Amino acid sequence: MILLVRQLEYIDLPDLRRIWLRIQGARRANSELFAGFRHVCLLALAWVLFTPGVFAVESPGSVLKQDVTKVLAVARDQSLDRATRRARLNAILSARFDVQAMAQSILAVNWSHATPGQRDRFVELMTRLLEQTYIGAIESYTTETVRVGGERIRADGATVIVTIVRRDGTDIPLLFKLRKGEDGWRSYDANIEGVSLVSNYRGSFAEIVKNRGIQGLLEHLEQRLAG
Repeated sequence: MILLVRQLEYIDLPDLRRIWLRIQGARRANSELFAGFRHVCLLALAWVLFTPGVFAVESPGSVLKQDVTKVLAVARDQSLDRATRRARLNAILSARFDVQAMAQSILAVNWSHATPGQRDRFVELMTRLLEQTYIGAIESYTTETVRVGGERIRADGATVIVTIVRRDGTDIPLLFKLRKGEDGWRSYDANIEGVSLVSNYRGSFAEIVKNRGIQGLLEHLEQRLAG
């Protein structure tokens, strides 16, 4: 304290006034900064609380349940003609299935041996094959009951069990494997009664590639889809 008084002895009144004004200015600046920060925080809080859907994270099970509800509604809508029904079913399924990832997994090591053009063509043909195979089956689900449950979420993805209860009371369990990306949860494989969709196609297509090459596989799929 004595040292501070001695130092002040060498400061004249104008200097003291300047120091005082600086102190007051700093206080006002800090006060304005704090007020601005508080204003931003309040706006952010209001946005979170009152904007619908902000930070709402949908689980893979809830996403699939919504899709199943939509699919069954379309399949049971008798006012739709066949072309319209298939187009709507295809729109729902294509948004949920990552056919690119499925195609790459099906070809396995042969994916790296294919040209970019052959890869694109294979993805296109696989999309059509899945549509042709499974949309036809879905169209027959007019009286079945579907349950969605058994959700398990891991660091690398999730699995969800969808059970189709047939009219005779038998259950058909479907296990979907999903990963979350920029487009949300998308399925890259389905296990139907213990058989992996990807593994099943991989085994049959690998033999064709071994005997006829990638181009031979593409020709095989084109003939199959044309038949």
